[in-house]
Amino acid sequence: MFRKILETIFSKGFTAVCNLLILLITAKYLGAYGRGEMAVIVLGITIVGIFQNIFSGAVLTYLAPRFQLIRLLATASLWNLLMAFILPFILVHSGLFPEHYHFDLIILSFILGSISLIQSSLLGLEEINRQNLIEITKAFSSVTAMVFLIVLQKKHFTGAVVESFYWSYSVTLALAVLFLLPKIARKKPTESEHRSFLAAFFKIGFQMQLNNISQMINYRFCYYLIEKTLGLAALGIFSVATSLVEIIWIICKSISAIHYSKSVNLKSAEKQILLTQRLSKMSLILTVPSLLILLLLPNELFSWILGKSFGDFKPLFLSLAPGVLFLAVFTIFNHHFSGVEKNMINVKASLLGNIITVITGFLTIQYFGILAGGIATSTAYFGMFLYLFRQFNKMYGLSFSWFSFSKQEIRSAFDLRVFES
Repeated sequence: MFRKILETIFSKGFTAVCNLLILLITAKYLGAYGRGEMAVIVLGITIVGIFQNIFSGAVLTYLAPRFQLIRLLATASLWNLLMAFILPFILVHSGLFPEHYHFDLIILSFILGSISLIQSSLLGLEEINRQNLIEITKAFSSVTAMVFLIVLQKKHFTGAVVESFYWSYSVTLALAVLFLLPKIARKKPTESEHRSFLAAFFKIGFQMQLNNISQMINYRFCYYLIEKTLGLAALGIFSVATSLVEIIWIICKSISAIHYSKSVNLKSAEKQILLTQRLSKMSLILTVPSLLILLLLPNELFSWILGKSFGDFKPLFLSLAPGVLFLAVFTIFNHHFSGVEKNMINVKASLLGNIITVITGFLTIQYFGILAGGIATSTAYFGMFLYLFRQFNKMYGLSFSWFSFSKQEIRSAFDLRVFES
């Protein structure tokens, strides 16, 4: 299991390197304004994906070991198609997305949603290596397409980014389908399985995605606030800073992915609790040194690589740093409650985060400018962490003392042999 965590960290690390290259290419050739426009496009795809994942995200990971896969995939694909048509229309006509990219948002959202549902299914079947290979392929094909279009063909405009997405997503979807085909069950489900399947799909899917939508507000509300208050150039700088911080997040995301995949397949509640305790500590222990390295990097390095517009990142990193640490642990608790079907606890935590993000963002934007994004993000993750930590201890009658970091506790956090099966 620890090997799978390392492989997933490597996979996401490779993806992060590719994303960093994309950041460098787009920042250098598109500038701050172009990065801001790109951030709006990516955010539009993300919003559609959030709603698509009601039936094609974590719910598929949870249900894949329990129901016939072909029925899950058919339902998720129909929902993906519906959301890919409806949501871009709403975003464009509400002024939240540029009209000239309307058709692109429809097609790219559907392709990416199809990739996502296949990855979620493979994760639920504990096919970690194949899921990771899909992620690596998507990242590598994206950066390759951007190098070819933007650097070699000198297409220095946002349309080249959209074109690269088409190439990348298409190649990745083809590989994902090849990986999934051998896993599709051919047996016919009984009528009782059909009824329980639909009930589980709707109940769990909506609860999980309500949590994800709420978290997306926490994560991206500041994008809209900065754009409307300070402009696209400021958003471009903030998006680059958050992209750099997200490199550190690959640690907790990798651990939480393995955690969720293993948790939904564990039958013992005691092992689920112990797994959450150990992985939450592991996540924090591995995140701290990575964050320190980022904070120690000089501003001159970023201005030399990205250009003068992107030089003063240190204050932004410091404002985001507490949120990175809280997220490292919060993510593990979040996946635990999803794995034991207590999704409403996650929803309440995310709604608390929404309130904190919106209030903090509006109160600080006029005084701290772009730093308000980092302050609001860190404050929200602190509130969500406290809530989930309290709920976890309350549910299982635990004292807060288990979250300690003695030498013995640190060693035990990396001992996962008891969970092998």
